[in-house]
Amino acid sequence: MKKGEVIFKEGDPVKGIFFVNTGIVKVHKRWGADKELILRFASEGLVFGHRALGGNGVYTISATALQAGTISYVDMEFLKLR
Repeated sequence: MKKGEVIFKEGDPVKGIFFVNTGIVKVHKRWGADKELILRFASEGLVFGHRALGGNGVYTISATALQAGTISYVDMEFLKLR
């Protein structure tokens, strides 16, 4: 991922979860018309996007790379219990 790259944004369909291998990801959401609320920073070894799995099928947050790095992605199909 490149610095400033949007990984997903509010309203995008949930397709999986993400893990930070290297770098830092800002997890944030809109707050008012033109402000944002930073919820947390995800760094090496942390997961993000996972709270949307039990929701209504769309992300209620956004995730943006603050530093260049690598992330891993696990697709929803892989997570389904059979």
